Amino acid sequence: MGSSINVLNFDNVYLSQRFYETVRTTWVDLTDLKNVNRCCELASLEQIDRRLSNARHRVTFIGSGNYHYVTLLFLRRVRVPFTLILIDNHTDMDPLLGDSLVSCGSWVTLALQTLPLLKQVILIGTADEYAAEIPLMERNRVAVFSQTQLRERPWLKYTIARTIPTQAVYISIDKDVLHDTEVFTNWDQGNLTLTELLTILYSLRRARKVWGMDVCGEYESDPLAALSSEIRYWAQKNSQVNHALLAAADNFSQAS
Repeated sequence: MGSSINVLNFDNVYLSQRFYETVRTTWVDLTDLKNVNRCCELASLEQIDRRLSNARHRVTFIGSGNYHYVTLLFLRRVRVPFTLILIDNHTDMDPLLGDSLVSCGSWVTLALQTLPLLKQVILIGTADEYAAEIPLMERNRVAVFSQTQLRERPWLKYTIARTIPTQAVYISIDKDVLHDTEVFTNWDQGNLTLTELLTILYSLRRARKVWGMDVCGEYESDPLAALSSEIRYWAQKNSQVNHALLAAADNFSQAS
């Protein structure tokens, strides 16, 4: 599954990374689009979708978490009942900003409202304070394995797959779920280690069919800052984490 990938170029962050050099890669240039950072008009989202027409691989690297809403487009492609596995420090379940906007913080809300094949959302590694804000009306369709739960009961990461109600899953990872010694992102970060994240992915591999996976959480900086030794160091670290996630994806069972 991981031998071919899509790379979405919103912000040029992947130009300083090398994890994709040994796999077949479809690059999608989105750098010319306006008003798509954090919030995106639904009309612009459809424009992005058209650009993704050739991005047919099942593993996608999105860029900064500011563009996490693009996951919604990949969820639309799933043709069987499925569960969204969201491994993220945040819930991305903020209220919608009207009828014409989606944001990196509200796309899960829109997915639950518009995708009938989406049967369950499972949040993993989410900060407890964000998990507590999940709307009551959605809690019957959302399960949470929070930071505190995973820290106090580490064996839970081996049992998550048992709670999934469907055979097919889609996995979306925001690297802000990881401790800030592992990666550097634009958002507040969680406390998972990379080893713990990989353990969760391998557990899912054994138990379910993976329709697709995406990864975001790169550090987006201005061109001048990107030249600093600190940012170049973190670009290398982020690339190493992406390489590890790509290796894990290569072992997934693929949904048909």
